[in-house]
Amino acid sequence: MSTQKTGRTLFKGGTIVTMDPNVPHLSTGDVLVEGGRIVAVGPNLSADYCRATIKVRIPVNQDEKVSRAWGVGRA
Repeated sequence: MSTQKTGRTLFKGGTIVTMDPNVPHLSTGDVLVEGGRIVAVGPNLSADYCRATIKVRIPVNQDEKVSRAWGVGRA
């Protein structure tokens, strides 16, 4: 691979919940996106050759996680 930066974007440090039973959830992991598609998921992915790195760790309490997962709004 060349040393030139590509159109890749790395999202670092988020909680990853997958829909694939063969891929475990990660309490802290990274997602690499290229051309609008997810090309890698895992802990500590390299930011080499990425145009942008976005830190996504946002503290959320359990009640908010449940509300978001089920689409429940708060009044």
